[in-house]
Amino acid sequence: MKEQKKKRHIEGMDALRGFAILGVVLYHVMPGRFPGGFLGVNMFLVLSGYLIYKTSVWDLEHGKYAAGRFYKKRCIRIYPPLLIMIIAVWGILAVSMPEVAKGKDGEVLSVVGGYNNFWQIRQNASYFARMSQQSPYTHLWAIAIEMQFYLMWPLLFWLLRKLKKHTSMTVARTAVLVLVILGGLRMSIIYRPTEDVSRLYYGTDTRIYALFLGMFIAMIQKDVISFVQRRLPLWFINSLTAAGLVVMTGAYFIAEGQMPYIYQGGMFADGILCALILLLISAGSTGEWLDKSPFALVGRISYELYLWMYPIIFLFGYYKKNFGPESWCVQMILMVFAASAMHGLMVFFQYKKKQDPKGDGVVIGYTSTGFSVACIVLAVCVITAHQLPGDAVKDTAVKAQAMSQQQHRRIADEGKASKEKAPAAGETEKIKKAPLEKTDQDDNAGIRGQSITAIGDSVLLGASGEVKKKLPDCLIDAKVSRQVIQAKDIVKDLKSKGKLGDTVVLALGTNGTFSDATGKELIRAIGKDRQIYWVTASGSICSGRKSLITRSDPWQSNTKMCRLLTGHLLQKDTRSGLYPMEYI
Repeated sequence: MKEQKKKRHIEGMDALRGFAILGVVLYHVMPGRFPGGFLGVNMFLVLSGYLIYKTSVWDLEHGKYAAGRFYKKRCIRIYPPLLIMIIAVWGILAVSMPEVAKGKDGEVLSVVGGYNNFWQIRQNASYFARMSQQSPYTHLWAIAIEMQFYLMWPLLFWLLRKLKKHTSMTVARTAVLVLVILGGLRMSIIYRPTEDVSRLYYGTDTRIYALFLGMFIAMIQKDVISFVQRRLPLWFINSLTAAGLVVMTGAYFIAEGQMPYIYQGGMFADGILCALILLLISAGSTGEWLDKSPFALVGRISYELYLWMYPIIFLFGYYKKNFGPESWCVQMILMVFAASAMHGLMVFFQYKKKQDPKGDGVVIGYTSTGFSVACIVLAVCVITAHQLPGDAVKDTAVKAQAMSQQQHRRIADEGKASKEKAPAAGETEKIKKAPLEKTDQDDNAGIRGQSITAIGDSVLLGASGEVKKKLPDCLIDAKVSRQVIQAKDIVKDLKSKGKLGDTVVLALGTNGTFSDATGKELIRAIGKDRQIYWVTASGSICSGRKSLITRSDPWQSNTKMCRLLTGHLLQKDTRSGLYPMEYI
């Protein structure tokens, strides 16, 4: 039995999982420092496709493969820790933040049913909108894609066996390679620069290529290893493996999830890199070293770590305590503790189940103990978040989340007509109390004769009715979940049509952070001959050593948007062509 397990063990696999999950965790905890960490999901999908094929072939050769047995093993691995996390998180939300817990039943059902990625696409829930539409279950879209793949796997495996039997292994490999290429091209074909990329990021049709790629690597692995080992020295194979890992890790620091190159072949190229690393590890001796590294330890708890990372991040974010080294360290410690505890419990109770296959007490013991541990971890999160220091600027980001959630709900109810509707009674009262009503005619005189274009997201969309009252001729281009990266193409399109005004207001940034390069490209696209105003909840635009940061309080977005558009001009920075705004 031990010899069989040793043969089934694939050296370096746990470490690759560790590399992948660390990228994903660091991206969510510190997106500004690890903007490309989301690429870790690519490695997970490649490894899943690879392992499913390898284990299914092994089971078939040993007379253990059956569709029912396959489904049972997958359900036992996926659902117990998943359900414990979902129920525990839902419970803590109901107790400590009931307004967030409301309306989660549809989302929870989509997670359990394995179609959460489709649910998020339907809800227009941008993966990269870090300050709006957040949910502690946002990250579970990837598990949904894997569940969908597992659901169709027995049929796909049967078709591959039939194809191999009636033709050859080469034909079967070619068929899978065609699926890989078609899946990789699918993302590039349907990519639109002016549209939110979450449809591409969440879509099963645009991400399944990575699973097929893992299958293809498993199918050609034996022949490729034999070929490589005959022609290349071991040191060179190991050097290539190390170089691949460095490039993969480096991408965590430099890639950006909304840059066009990611969806025009970049994601596909990263998947190929992951596949090549997997092949090289199998051909060389790097896997043996990686199995002894800390990455392997992290990889062994990667599933549980993936489940628990985002609920913990969400709780700290809700209490405005998810910024700074102290908070980051506390969050990651809690993640590791929760993942280790849940993984340890699973291993222990699986061992007990083998000793007593018919014992119902094992299942009850795992469920009760796991749920207790989960509740303790979440309670510690809430208590710790209250104790950590916070500041006013960080409050703005969290208020932006709440404001944007309100805007999304209102826009969904009102549809397109919301652009022309007057603000709600509560908002009208705020506007009456704001300095906007005290603005004299001289404020408006400063912008008479100028053409104004406002480009924004759901915050501007919600304020558009009030803006139109004040400036009927202002051209407003606003859309839910719009990202800063999309504004450059919108500006170019408006320029080509002669519709870009002399004054441009950018009401963007509440849906996530953006890089200096992205901000500068947008400013250059608008041009130095136009006056530019930027109102945002987060983000910076840098020129040389000078950092120009603009923020506003989204709770009073309607009022502040009107103030911007009615002539509160600020001093021009003639050196950089940027127009800084004070914190208003």
